[in-house]
Formats: sequence, structure tokens, C-alpha cells
Amino acid sequence: GLGQLLHYGRELSAMEQVIGIMIVIVVIGLLADKIFFSPIEKFLHRRWGTSQA
Repeated sequence: GLGQLLHYGRELSAMEQVIGIMIVIVVIGLLADKIFFSPIEKFLHRRWGTSQA
């Protein structure tokens, strides 16, 4: 997976690979937040009647 690629890139001193994998991990995290967690958060705010700060 991505962790294994990151590990091999570090062992081989392939900094372009390490940075590329880090960028991919960040993008996946941001997409997961927008696609999965934001709708759940909005639903819970509506359900409990709290305001989003």
C-alpha cells in the first residue's frame, strides 16, 4: 500500500517518491473529509439544533 511505498522511498532515499506519496495521503484525507465526514457533521448539527462555528 501507500505505507510500503513510503517506506521503500525512504530506504532508497527517493525523496520525490516520499513527497509524492505524502501528497497523495493528504489528498485522500481531504477527500474523505469532504465526502464522508462533512455530510455527517451537517446532519448532526441539524439533528441536534446546534450552530456550526
